[in-house]
Amino acid sequence: MLTDVPICLLPSRIAMTMTRLGLVFVALITIGCGTSAPPPAPTVPTESKGLSSVQEIVAQEIGLEPEDVSPDKTFDELGADGLDFISIVTEVEVRLGVAITVEVLEKATGVSDPKDMPATLTVHQFAEVVESLKTPADPPTTESEPEMP
Repeated sequence: MLTDVPICLLPSRIAMTMTRLGLVFVALITIGCGTSAPPPAPTVPTESKGLSSVQEIVAQEIGLEPEDVSPDKTFDELGADGLDFISIVTEVEVRLGVAITVEVLEKATGVSDPKDMPATLTVHQFAEVVESLKTPADPPTTESEPEMP
């Protein structure tokens, strides 16, 4: 068999072909087979400005450092009771210029009783609610009054 014969003893043409194939193989591995890799996925910041604003307000209202307010924790897990939650919602409304209704929070949490919301709503979910309320609405249309002759 030819596999038992050292390469230097094979006819030169076979050795040259094997060398060329080896070079092609190395080139294909080095530069690829002509297909380009997909572009890298765009990086999405893990923390939005809205989330950090909410974290700061939550921290201030319940006496924690902003970095201690984990987005994945519920208000209850952070030590906020119902009264703290109400003051957080009020402060967010004032400082971020949004109106947060119980209905909006019910929709986000799936809980209809407001006193149970701190136990189910995470800081991240709350920040998403706030961000959704900050989206610009259609400008109100004003009807012009008819002119008097």
